[in-house]
Amino acid sequence: MSGVVWLSSREAEGDSQESDSREQHLKGPDLQERDLRKKDSQERGETRLEAEATPRSTSGLAELHVVSDGKQPWDRLIRIAAEIAGDVTAIHLREPQAGAAMLCELAGLMIAAGVPAAKIIVNGRADVAWAMQAGGVQLGHRSISAVQVRERFPGLRIGRSVHRPEEAAEAAALGADYVLYGHVYATQSKPGQPGRGLRELCEAAQRASVPVIAIGGIAPEHAAELLDAGAAGIAVMSGIWGAADPAAAAADYRAALDEVSAGRWMPA
Repeated sequence: MSGVVWLSSREAEGDSQESDSREQHLKGPDLQERDLRKKDSQERGETRLEAEATPRSTSGLAELHVVSDGKQPWDRLIRIAAEIAGDVTAIHLREPQAGAAMLCELAGLMIAAGVPAAKIIVNGRADVAWAMQAGGVQLGHRSISAVQVRERFPGLRIGRSVHRPEEAAEAAALGADYVLYGHVYATQSKPGQPGRGLRELCEAAQRASVPVIAIGGIAPEHAAELLDAGAAGIAVMSGIWGAADPAAAAADYRAALDEVSAGRWMPA
């Protein structure tokens, strides 16, 4: 849209807009386009924030996050993601070999297959999460800060991956909406490294003022002790992608969490 056309359309709104129109005309097309992009970003952020005002869940049930392992063929990843979407809180795109364009394409294919955009969390790429109107972004220790994400991409749910209780407390203080804490148990993804255990998880949950999601070597039978230690939910990788029947595995995790959560919320 050229500066002249933009000016004439603003003049039609009345003399009270004349000075603003003149200012925009003098800016030139490039600066006008920047302002329009900024306005659009702000409007999208307001829309996202309105959506965020509605609680994700009023049931009190624990969260179930599934994290991709970066090893799945896309057709399998997309198919499984669509099959498990109804049982999970979030599906994390952790694909370190994929650039922004590939992540956008993958997220788009998942959405087209029936995965709600709000359930997609993109690891390390707030720009991709924003572009695809995904539910959130998962930040690591080398990522930009939660404050920067909130300023530039308002409305995204922001997670931070942490490994120690003090990191969980710091992440919460610096604006993360939740933390992914682990690894709690020994896991194939970190061979030779012992799990951090329930005691440290409990300390992290006590020190952080946001939900703590446990990750690392988690099986359905761990649900009760993890939630008892203060976790608000769990995150799973190989327990889903490495299962013979990923959809059934996701249902098992969901059922285990729901059984514990329902018992907690049951009236006395």
